[in-house]
Order: sequence, then C-alpha cells, then structure tokens
Amino acid sequence: MREKVMQYGKGLGIYQRIVDEWDNSFQEIEQDYWNILCEHHLNGLSLTGSTREKEEFISYGLVPMELLNVFKVRKKLGLDIPEIKHELFHTPMATYPILPTGYDEKFDVRFQLIERTIKEKKRFTIEEIMAQIKEEYGEGSDIFY
Repeated sequence: MREKVMQYGKGLGIYQRIVDEWDNSFQEIEQDYWNILCEHHLNGLSLTGSTREKEEFISYGLVPMELLNVFKVRKKLGLDIPEIKHELFHTPMATYPILPTGYDEKFDVRFQLIERTIKEKKRFTIEEIMAQIKEEYGEGSDIFY
C-alpha cells in the first residue's frame, strides 16, 4: 500500500496526455486512451487491492471525478469533450452534475448550525437554527438538514 500512496505527486502519469493535448480536439484522441483511463480509475478504487467483500470500496469512488472535472472545465471554456464509450460512462456514476444544484447554504440547517456557532460563539440546537431560518426567510422556506 505504501508504494501506491507514494506514487502521488510524481507527475501526471497516465493523465499527462490530457495536458499535452489540451489545446487540440479531444475528439482526435483514440477511444482506447479513454478506455485505459476508465480502467485506471476503476483499478485505483482500492489502495490495498481489497475486494468489495472487504468493504474498502465506497460507492461514490466509482464516480470518475478526475475525468468529469476535466470535461466540465473544457465545456465551460467552449472546448470539445469526447464521447466516452467505456461502460463506466454508461452508468449513473458518470453523469454530469446538474448545475446549478439548487443548494443554498442559508437553508442548510447543519451548515447554519456550525456557521452561527462559530460566528456567535454560542451553542445552538437544530430546533433553534430552524426557527431562526424561518424567522429570517419565512415559514415557507425550503429548509433541509
């Protein structure tokens, strides 16, 4: 496991090509490269080589964030993104997040509990925070926690 952890920070490795080809069309990169990246992602889900039965895998680890983030930035810059044909990109784990998400921290009870406790240096209950949010933003506020 130590060897695998120590690999981090030693360059871009398998991802170097993404940087090298950044200004070019990603459509020109052969599908095999994207398949290799997907397999690399899937093979890297466990530092110890554990299997699912040993429960080291976490479900959100299946999300190929390193690729989704690259594609999200390229899309924002008006650059093309490739069509990935690997099975990983045909699962819900590889769907692009819907933006805006609709998240608003002012209605997040747990976030407000922490933020207000720090700012006011006073301990609050969840009920108190919910009451404060309703008082500030109205009874019909879409509060969540």
